[in-house]
Amino acid sequence: MTLRILTVLALLAAPAAAAEPAGDPAGSPPPAGRALAASLVDEASPGDLPDDVPAFLRRAVVLTALAVRLDGDDARAWRVRAEAMDVLDDPAAAAEAEAHVLRIHQGRDYGAGSRLIRYRLAALDTAEQRSAMLEQAAADPAWSQALRALAVANLGAVAEGRGRMDEALALYRRALTLDPTEQAALRGVGRLAGESGAAHRVEVALGLLRGNPLAINVAWELGQICRDVGLHVEAVAFYDYAAAVARATGRSVSRVFMRDHLDALVDAGAWRRAADEFTDAFPGEITDVAMAGLLVEANRRLGDDGQVQEHLRRLQEAYGPNEGVARSNGAMAAEMAWYHLISRQRHRTALNWAVIALRAAPDDPLVQRVWAVTHLRSDQAERAREMLAELAANDLDAATALLDDAMLRGDRDAAARWLETAGTFSRRGAAWRRLMDVIARHNAAPPAAMAAADDVKARLDAFMAGPTLEMGRSPQAFLRVTVEPAAAEVRPGTDPAVVATLTNIGSAPVPIGQWGLLDPQAMLTVRMTAPEERRQWSQQVPVAWPAPRWLTAGESVRQVVSLNSGEIRTALSCRPLSRLELSIETLIEPVRRNDQMVSALPALSVAPTAIVRLPLVDTPTDEAYFEALAALVGSLRGDDPVEAMRAADVTVSLLALADKVRAGETGPAGKLGNHLQEPHLLAMLRHCLQEAHPAVRARTLGAMGDLEITPLMVQLITPCLRHASGTVRARALQRLAEFADGRPVAALTAFARQDPDPLVAEMARAMTGTPRRE
Repeated sequence: MTLRILTVLALLAAPAAAAEPAGDPAGSPPPAGRALAASLVDEASPGDLPDDVPAFLRRAVVLTALAVRLDGDDARAWRVRAEAMDVLDDPAAAAEAEAHVLRIHQGRDYGAGSRLIRYRLAALDTAEQRSAMLEQAAADPAWSQALRALAVANLGAVAEGRGRMDEALALYRRALTLDPTEQAALRGVGRLAGESGAAHRVEVALGLLRGNPLAINVAWELGQICRDVGLHVEAVAFYDYAAAVARATGRSVSRVFMRDHLDALVDAGAWRRAADEFTDAFPGEITDVAMAGLLVEANRRLGDDGQVQEHLRRLQEAYGPNEGVARSNGAMAAEMAWYHLISRQRHRTALNWAVIALRAAPDDPLVQRVWAVTHLRSDQAERAREMLAELAANDLDAATALLDDAMLRGDRDAAARWLETAGTFSRRGAAWRRLMDVIARHNAAPPAAMAAADDVKARLDAFMAGPTLEMGRSPQAFLRVTVEPAAAEVRPGTDPAVVATLTNIGSAPVPIGQWGLLDPQAMLTVRMTAPEERRQWSQQVPVAWPAPRWLTAGESVRQVVSLNSGEIRTALSCRPLSRLELSIETLIEPVRRNDQMVSALPALSVAPTAIVRLPLVDTPTDEAYFEALAALVGSLRGDDPVEAMRAADVTVSLLALADKVRAGETGPAGKLGNHLQEPHLLAMLRHCLQEAHPAVRARTLGAMGDLEITPLMVQLITPCLRHASGTVRARALQRLAEFADGRPVAALTAFARQDPDPLVAEMARAMTGTPRRE
């Protein structure tokens, strides 16, 4: 045995600086409890899903229970616990954990509050119980106003589910006094208020869009409302916005939306835009005859006969193969007639198809309209007028045809009557444009503006002056996300971590949450390389910011994110003598599109960052190595349990490296390989398990999950089953159960049943797969 080894062992044999505290580490200095709790949560966070998810979750439940016993204000521990309980289908326990998350974040964490409400509702059986719980939440002064609004909106949903519509409507309106953009409440008012007017509809939709600037369907709905009342320029602005949001978020819009957008441009007289931007909507074969018909109309109004003929050719390719079927199908024959009348402007061909249609389906209103319109200038004109008069109240084309006919005949009274009828219809689409063409051709006065148009425009003008539409187009002008190393370089024993910060860099509050501009979540992809081995490991690490519903101008929320999980943790633990390089890339609000994960807001990019995990010694010499060991022993014997826990981590890491070297899984660690199995390492481990502070013992037992548990290790661990600390006993039980390979597990479980600490028994059940006690 060398002099240096004897020196290390002598240091271990020296008297301790202070007497060992008795009992659980909860009574130790707060930093030790926090550090131990953090390590327990790291182990309870799997990174990638393990092979046996239920078994892992059962252990995670115990580990997080031990963590919050040590540090009841560890929000990450409570959050991991809530997720585990949710997957294990225990909503009451998940709610309890989420309530602590909300408490720690002073009632402002909107995501935590939303989940808490959901878990509590799932745990209750009756509507009365749910209502009582929600009323209590709505009255809780510790909750933010937005969360209380969410609770009241859920109260409205409970009432609506019971058929109490007046009560539900009153509750939804009460929620809106707390948060005018509460999404469920706005939709509830929209359903139940009994108001179908455009002003009411636009007020609801504007509230929804303020609360969720990325709501493409709401912007689309606003465009349709604007078109209904004749505000075509404003309508195009909302269609353009919906398309811009789709581009900004990488989403696609439906063919129906594209057709509606094109229709809105033609409504607004933006024929050049319509023709230029939508001509390429048909790559190859035609798939949408309605869009082709709109392009025929737009180019005809522009006087571009070449493009008109091109789109007519495409329409003919679509309609031509159907001519045979249409001869015995009334609805299809009517469509053929309308195509020839409106798109091709061939009246005689249209008339022939209309006759075929009426013969096949004489009671079909569409067939009747087509036949009557094509016969207004024939010897059957009177029958056509009668047929159209029966349809006019519900068919704008019928009313328009009668108006045109009355003006041509000079019948002013009939013309006035049909103009009044036509003015009651929505002011959008090809039928409305045909009406306006008839009015212009006869130099007549158009229908009076709809009464709601001014009210709607006033509301829109106030909305347009706000920031919402700019948020959806340029979220990067309002939000910034940074991910930076907590320390650019770390040594073994110090876990690599990053600080993730979400900041409102704009001048207006930004709605945050699942239905906001940003769901405050991210995914870190951590890649670690060991240059000497030419190997790489990868790990996904989630981030969830405790953000309020509204992030005010200049406000930030931050999270310190440990990278010590999954494969990265395992690789770190057995390479204390290697230089390791970690590169971190961030995906904001990850979503799956086209079978790959992408950011929901690509414009919110985050610069990659990196951390270097330095080796234990800068120069791999015997002298440097033994100096480092002496420093570790000094930390183990010192009076700072946090430093001792770091030293214990390194000690176990050196032993893990020795296991890898012995198994031939890695190289001999350079010149220092011969020292890895010397007795000083086992002496240091024995000290960690038998003489150190209880927090250090518990942390050491946790780190030993990466060691090969040999019979010698079992001898060292077994005395920990009699330690005063329940955390130490639970960790020892976990390690021994992993070694047991199923045979002595029954004895361990029986031993644990007699333990005064219920979490020790819970760990036994978790390790053996025994169901939890109710």
